[in-house]
Amino acid sequence: KATWQERLRPVARASAERVLAIPLETEPLVEVEVARRQAEARLVLAETFVAEAEELAAAPDDGGTGAAVMRQESLREIEAGIELGLALRDDDIVYNGCVCLWNYNEALLLAETLEPLRSSLRVAARAMAATDQAVLARDTPLVELACAVAATFARAVEAGIVACKDGGPEDGLKEDTDRALEACTWADGVATGRPQLKRELTAAWARLQAHAGSKQPTVGAEPESQARANLELLRAGLVDGASAKGLLASAKQLLGSDESP
Repeated sequence: KATWQERLRPVARASAERVLAIPLETEPLVEVEVARRQAEARLVLAETFVAEAEELAAAPDDGGTGAAVMRQESLREIEAGIELGLALRDDDIVYNGCVCLWNYNEALLLAETLEPLRSSLRVAARAMAATDQAVLARDTPLVELACAVAATFARAVEAGIVACKDGGPEDGLKEDTDRALEACTWADGVATGRPQLKRELTAAWARLQAHAGSKQPTVGAEPESQARANLELLRAGLVDGASAKGLLASAKQLLGSDESP
């Protein structure tokens, strides 16, 4: 199977590059069909680049350098495909690009190596928020994707904040913190009334608010979500003293329990 994929890769890449060689003006966007073909071509290129990145990562003499470069190439193509979807106002292209972002980077997601994905997650969250929200909210898999994208964006920013406190570079963290909080607010709204579906979003959103200086996270309308946010800050050790006692008391009240949750 791997050999067959290797044989097809140059053909797919060459075909995609031919499509992308067609001149395209996006302001204003007139050649709609060309734009659609180019969006698809971007995602095809992304798939070939990520496949090559995975092969390089497995090579003993690569040291991860070549793999990282190819993965970044893949991410830039996904971002470009999503941006074309936005320009076309074609929600399906946007969603397809976001699904590709998720599926092609499963290894990084599982390893919680999120910094390389931060820019792409920002693009994906902004793009999904610009689609037809009524349609999105009725589609449970899309709501799950929206929550996952926003939560992972928040975790990527959180990791950057922690690294910065340890002497790492800022790299636009202030702006990305604001964007990630906005993304969490948006995804929470899309998933209103479904607190179980947005468990990870609620936890990541609460932690990022704490890193941004909030002692009392605000995470949506459901009491269960607010209680989970309070308990998450306690679990993560992001509050102490009187603030910790207040959050614990609030969580008990929200959960309707006199016992420790």
